[in-house]
Amino acid sequence: MPKHVYTVKLGDLAEVPGSPYAYWAPKTLRELFQKYPPLDRDVAGQKDKPKIADVKQGLATADDSRFTRFWWEVDTNNIATSREETYHKKWVPFAKEAVPQLPNNQ
Repeated sequence: MPKHVYTVKLGDLAEVPGSPYAYWAPKTLRELFQKYPPLDRDVAGQKDKPKIADVKQGLATADDSRFTRFWWEVDTNNIATSREETYHKKWVPFAKEAVPQLPNNQ
């Protein structure tokens, strides 16, 4: 079967809490959700599991329309792709909602 074709039983998606449409997740990854408890049972909705940590929001802009742009809105010459370039370039790649906004995401 081609590398970009995924075959999964609909019931297998329920192995991941919240049943996301994670058709690309291999069985070994889905099994980890059954084997180990969630970090935050409250967020996972599994009150019967132990609480390991409080899950918090990660990096955020607090004003996306002001601080983020789609890759096509910024001249690629103004996008820093290394730490050194951040000193003289205004924009850096920022992964938002699991979709990185990089120049090659066409």
